[in-house]
Amino acid sequence: QGHAGISFLNGQFYGRVVVKGTNTGPIRFTGCGMFGSTVGKPEDVSHLDFAGPGEINFTNCHFMTIDPACKAQTNIITRGGGITLNSCFFMDAGKKHIILEEGTETAVIIGNKFRGKETIINRSKGNVKINDNVNNVLGTPKEEEGALIVDNADLTGVFRTSGEWNGSAAPGNRDYL
Repeated sequence: QGHAGISFLNGQFYGRVVVKGTNTGPIRFTGCGMFGSTVGKPEDVSHLDFAGPGEINFTNCHFMTIDPACKAQTNIITRGGGITLNSCFFMDAGKKHIILEEGTETAVIIGNKFRGKETIINRSKGNVKINDNVNNVLGTPKEEEGALIVDNADLTGVFRTSGEWNGSAAPGNRDYL
């Protein structure tokens, strides 16, 4: 039913969301973590490949590619229909955050936060509003004595630990350095 659509609330999505051109219903993501594909070449899309002609909406979601094996350099691409991105946090510094291709009919991209420089490529000939977004949220993490820093802005894909794992207050838990 094209008028009914589907909504996702407080979900965690590991993988790329692909919406084909046959979908006509609205799709809504609210308060979701979008963690991207586990594979991908640089020319691939890591989080969303949206063909339209329906509508897709992300409100208060965050986008972060957590698998270092994914080399995709674009978080979101739209090829048709409409997209709304409102109050979202794009955590992948150095990537193309959003590409609006020529077939994108409408886009509202307002009030979002981007780690690093905001990268939105607008090729759409439709009605597009891009306003009131901010860049460099959090900046570079600051190291504190004894802290464990995981910084996904380092695109080398290497994460190593050393030392003993110490248990938390719960018996049998061993969940931090």
